Amino acid sequence: MNPTRPQILIGSIDADYYLLVIRRDIRSSFVLGVREIAHLAGENDVIAILLDCRSGEEWAPATCVKLKQEPRTFGITTVGLIGPGAECRFIDLLKAVLMRTS
Repeated sequence: MNPTRPQILIGSIDADYYLLVIRRDIRSSFVLGVREIAHLAGENDVIAILLDCRSGEEWAPATCVKLKQEPRTFGITTVGLIGPGAECRFIDLLKAVLMRTS
């Protein structure tokens, strides 16, 4: 595995997401928790972060806040997957993105 390839971080307990983004020219890594995602996003060539909010994880909004507050990570594309009946997660994630400090 070539560590200089761009990377996508997947914050989920669902391994099926790995199959969606597996490509030869992009690395993907499963990560859980605010600290691990923020650390890896700041230390690697991460081009996107996928946060699974469908499985009941409560850490996704906190992860967005942390990523958007850090100068090294605030520009990384972050996608939150929200399932039916969890529309309040959308508002939580939107607030987290808007909480970015300069």
